[in-house]
Amino acid sequence: MQLTEGQIIKKVEVDGKQVVIRMPKMDDVDGLMEYINSLVDEDIKIDLKTKVLRDEEERYVNDIIKSMKNGKRYSLCVEHDGRIVAHAHVEKKFVHPTRSSHVSTIGIAISKDFRYKGLGIILLNLLFEHAKKEMKSEIVKLHVFSDNKPAISLYTKLGFSEVGRIKNGIKYGNNKYADDILMIKELV
Repeated sequence: MQLTEGQIIKKVEVDGKQVVIRMPKMDDVDGLMEYINSLVDEDIKIDLKTKVLRDEEERYVNDIIKSMKNGKRYSLCVEHDGRIVAHAHVEKKFVHPTRSSHVSTIGIAISKDFRYKGLGIILLNLLFEHAKKEMKSEIVKLHVFSDNKPAISLYTKLGFSEVGRIKNGIKYGNNKYADDILMIKELV
């Protein structure tokens, strides 16, 4: 399946609000930067802990688009009223085909005003479908903070199971620690 920048995947209603789920495009640099920096300000449980600069975000978006074109990544932006409110992706993290080429990695984050409204389920199901059908993935994996109970609950509900844990593997905020949990879901 050929992916194109800005391609609309789906339009859905989330909590009475129309959102567009689409592929990212280079014009999204400022919107994605604003989105990710708002998550950093909130100190949400993601790996990034400092705000990104525009040139960093431009390189990141360029890398996303390049990876999508070569079939190693499927990335989704969620837009509401011209503002990006979520971003999710599934990717193959290898340079050359390897013995783990049947495994893909998932990442997802949603803005505060769109959480707990079913958007995560919609996005993850789209990622699962693409990973299995287009990327030939048999397993998807993700990392989650042990104290991110809502995310763990969602992942478990969708069939993920914990397969590993690094005690105090994540440090955030003012010297707070959480375990880094590895979860997987079989797509076969």
